Amino acid sequence: MDIVLSFEPSDVKRLDRSDVAVTLVNDTAYAVSFVMLRREGRLGRMLCAGSVEAETELVLAVVPMGETDKWSEFTFQAVICGGEGEFEDVAPLNIDCRLDTSALRKESSYRSPVYSARPAHEVHLLREGRPVNFSAPDAERIRKAMYGSLEKALKEKIAADGGRRAAKGNRGRELSPYKVLPAIEVDLHIHELVDTTAGMDNTAMLMLQLDTVRRTMREHRERRGQEIIFIHGKGDGVLRKALLDLLRREFPTAGHRDASFRKYGFGATLVTIRK
Repeated sequence: MDIVLSFEPSDVKRLDRSDVAVTLVNDTAYAVSFVMLRREGRLGRMLCAGSVEAETELVLAVVPMGETDKWSEFTFQAVICGGEGEFEDVAPLNIDCRLDTSALRKESSYRSPVYSARPAHEVHLLREGRPVNFSAPDAERIRKAMYGSLEKALKEKIAADGGRRAAKGNRGRELSPYKVLPAIEVDLHIHELVDTTAGMDNTAMLMLQLDTVRRTMREHRERRGQEIIFIHGKGDGVLRKALLDLLRREFPTAGHRDASFRKYGFGATLVTIRK
């Protein structure tokens, strides 16, 4: 019992010139009536609405690659219906969806689709009858499944890397386990984030880079002591200034300074998660 949002480019080999068909796939035994709402500040705007019959699909829109970013964040509300307009005994869906639409500009994202005969990027909204939780990254759930908890694995790492001396500061206080692991590197150069910048002006590219910073900081905000290196290059300083402004405005407790000059020159900023 799945509901899937599928993005199918007209030419996966030329994404810069491709249109993208956005399709809602209803892989359930029931009809689904839905509405998709995009928030813009305190207001909302409807992306689309309609109904899709059981075990069928509905094309919602065909848009240029440069317009797919409007699907990055929206609320999916739906009612599962039985036959002849009767409501099935299933709670209405209200799913806050956050999609990494930069993946749509990478050819590697279009592999082994389940619901399309052509290359497509498929995102589950409902999986095996359960709404997908977009607030928890899949990688984090995998780590927790493997280690029981990430914190436990990191503390074991502390012990392996130097025992009690590595786990204690000069004053005997316990250090954050995240401090003994290598810093996380995030390359903000636009060609590292997308395969094509078709339809994107300088403002759109900067917004994508800042969204990457924002998403990374939110994913790691509970990891006190975690270091993150944002590689922005020297350039004309616009991205670096925007990065620092974002950190001061949205993550005021985080520390930041220039990263290693020997390794990055003037092209990277080291951020430390603090509480």
